[in-house]
Amino acid sequence: MIDLKNIIEKFWKFVDKIGKPNFVLVVLILFFIAVTGLYQTFSLYTSSGGESVVDGVKTYQFILNNDSSENSVTVPANSSKKYHITVFNPENISLKYGVYYSSSSDLSSVTFGYLSYSAYPASGVIPSKGKYEISLRIDNNSDSDIPVKIGVSYGLEDGGDLVLNTNSHWLLEARDLLSDMVAGSYVKYTGNNGCLGDACKGQNANYSSNTNMGYCSDANYKYNANGWRIAYIKEGTVYLISAGSPECMCTASNGTAGKSCGNSETTAGIPKHLENLNAKALTYCNSTYAYGRKCDSNSAWNMGDADFKAITGDTLETAYAQSNNYYDNYSLINNGGWYWFATSYNSSISVFDWYPDLRKVSYDTSQYANGLRPVLRLASSVLITGGSGTYKDPYTISNERSIG
Repeated sequence: MIDLKNIIEKFWKFVDKIGKPNFVLVVLILFFIAVTGLYQTFSLYTSSGGESVVDGVKTYQFILNNDSSENSVTVPANSSKKYHITVFNPENISLKYGVYYSSSSDLSSVTFGYLSYSAYPASGVIPSKGKYEISLRIDNNSDSDIPVKIGVSYGLEDGGDLVLNTNSHWLLEARDLLSDMVAGSYVKYTGNNGCLGDACKGQNANYSSNTNMGYCSDANYKYNANGWRIAYIKEGTVYLISAGSPECMCTASNGTAGKSCGNSETTAGIPKHLENLNAKALTYCNSTYAYGRKCDSNSAWNMGDADFKAITGDTLETAYAQSNNYYDNYSLINNGGWYWFATSYNSSISVFDWYPDLRKVSYDTSQYANGLRPVLRLASSVLITGGSGTYKDPYTISNERSIG
């Protein structure tokens, strides 16, 4: 039995020892900490049914011993958020569990999933006293904040399928976002906006074999790779570029695009040649993956000054002025063959291009059929479904609006 009198006597001895002023100060400090903690976590509790919030707003603990295991989060517009979930089974038997999500808002532009590197999946069987840690990602590609409820349903291991309420969805595995990968990685992609044949997959013009991967203008300077690569990543989206050159293009003085032009456009600033380059690049767009899910000038164009700068840090003007080669180790730039940049040289009748024998930026007039290198801005929601990102094993991709 508790000796209350003894506890009270020890309490007053403690107060006398530290002094009453100090005791009051300690009480105030503890009160302040308690109030601050409640203020920070109050809005994160949805009930008292075994739920708790750990580590601010990032880690949620779900205890499988009550009928209400949900927490609400708000994912800001045009953002990607990661959360950590701990599922704990305090019972003496194994339990079947499944993490789910729901929202009163439109989820057509929101992607949900648990990350593949999670210690445990978002559904399965958890043993007695087991504690599973799951990493979750929500990508909100809409222009509005989205409120989301995250919950855990559970039942007996042999008790049949778990049941979800209407408008709730099981959380399935989320592949890594393509935008989480590194520049230079290879991606399995096929254009379908007017390009022809294997060129849509990034096969080079005049391709013959894996030992002769094609060329433009001069057979002595052959491209050294096919396919598509991540050129750079900006504002959460991938900018894909052809590894080589899927076709060769020139522009004649009458403004017609072709593969053999006896003369060149002479208009100052060569607008028709730049227009032709970008129009050809647009044929390699695929609206399934395109930025804004639309094939237009915001999602596809021929490689230009802004792209060169994003890859190397230099403008084409700066690169041209270099007396020595500074881009030999940039495989995204030095791909073995000739190709155009969709940027005019000094607003004259010439266009910047890549000069492979000197391995540097130069310029030319439009009658030469140099290579075309499409740049494709992809949607931020593009996911990796397989592959390792190498030349022989490129990433495979998907752009499902939601998972689960």
